[in-house]
Amino acid sequence: TTEPPSVPVIPEGGGVWIAGEGGVTLFTPPGTYTSIAVGSIAAADMVVSDYAGGYVTQVGNELFWFRADGSDPSPIEIGADGMRMTLMDVADIDGETWVIVVVRSGAEENARESVRLAALGTGVVRQITDVGAGEGGMSRVSYGGGVFALTFLSEGESWIEYVDIDGNPIDVFPNPKPYEQWGPPYVDQAVLSPDGKLLAFLSADSNLTYDPSVTTELVVWDVEVVGNI
Repeated sequence: TTEPPSVPVIPEGGGVWIAGEGGVTLFTPPGTYTSIAVGSIAAADMVVSDYAGGYVTQVGNELFWFRADGSDPSPIEIGADGMRMTLMDVADIDGETWVIVVVRSGAEENARESVRLAALGTGVVRQITDVGAGEGGMSRVSYGGGVFALTFLSEGESWIEYVDIDGNPIDVFPNPKPYEQWGPPYVDQAVLSPDGKLLAFLSADSNLTYDPSVTTELVVWDVEVVGNI
């Protein structure tokens, strides 16, 4: 049997989890790092903090929760057997910690994507929204202040949509949609602050997916005030 990896103590200053070929790595100030192999798995696809000293990671099409106490990792079931899933984030929603996952099903031209939540500790699963994805889909899902920000990419275009905890659309202003007077031509990876008052995203003059050499900017918008800061 493979011994489960230990979870390093995160210093008061915080740290950043990075997924990679060797598992996951915790970078902490002032420039130190700790590498952790995810059991016998050689690579991790995505890792996010659980905001309690541990982390959640995606390995292939499976999710695992590594607690800060060093106990055995717990698999996270999302009800996505036979479907492709992507770990997006971990968020505190109404006092409970939830894992945010996008589940994709169906052939490319008829594909659908749903945003699902899995509660750490209880295993409760909720579906927030289900949409047609076609050959595009959601590149990022973030939660803050009772709102989900969904970043969509499709056929060289991108946009951000907002829904509430029940999946109902919300018209949040400002919303940096492409080609509008006050929005950049291309946006990606939109992330809300925990209180939902700030929105950070990547901005570019053309599609990041098809032209990785494009110069990008990290932009922060005040959701309650028109313009960036």
